[in-house]
Amino acid sequence: MSSPNISFDNIPSSIRKPGQYFEFNTKLAVRTLPTNAQKVLIVAPMLASGSLEPLVATSVFSGDEAAVYFGYGSIAHLMV
Repeated sequence: MSSPNISFDNIPSSIRKPGQYFEFNTKLAVRTLPTNAQKVLIVAPMLASGSLEPLVATSVFSGDEAAVYFGYGSIAHLMV
């Protein structure tokens, strides 16, 4: 379990029992919003009640927009 390259804070190196052990170390994680623009591509089906043409890339900025564009309750709406 013990490794010279990886140190653990909560998992003791003296464990001899097989199993899965994990811990999260967020000491060096970024705790602020990203400074550069971030985009996510979502590919999902839309309902017939959606107002957009299918297979057209569209920028969406809220769940309400997604409901109008792709149909309320659609997979695409729920993913935004």
